[in-house]
Amino acid sequence: MKPVLVDFWAPWCGPCRTLGPIIEKLAAESAEKWTLVKINSDVHPELSSQYEVKGIPAVKLFYRGVVIDEFTGVLPEYAIQAVQAGRPDEAIPLLVDVLKTNRMLDDDGARKLGVALFTVLGASHPVTLAHRRTFDMWLY
Repeated sequence: MKPVLVDFWAPWCGPCRTLGPIIEKLAAESAEKWTLVKINSDVHPELSSQYEVKGIPAVKLFYRGVVIDEFTGVLPEYAIQAVQAGRPDEAIPLLVDVLKTNRMLDDDGARKLGVALFTVLGASHPVTLAHRRTFDMWLY
């Protein structure tokens, strides 16, 4: 089962118009790894409400029907691409910095991101094995 990346957007939203082409390009390049679904929040406000979308663009990554990661706003292409393009080792230093910062802010975002990455890679992936202590930090 492939993960599904859901992009909640609206045509009037400037950041959505910036992020949309980035995600669409990455989805086209990685169609065999994950599926992109775009939901216009103006047309489907009930879905935005159901998934507690507070601002757009809101991107949620589903795996087996569960949201395993999400972000609101625009991220640079390299940040999205490093994980989804099979180069998670390049993303680890960036994620460690996010974890350190977010831990001080008592934010759960870094933990969710670490758990999502571990879930997608699996326990026996070389990156998971090489950074096991980092993943353990995300869990506690």
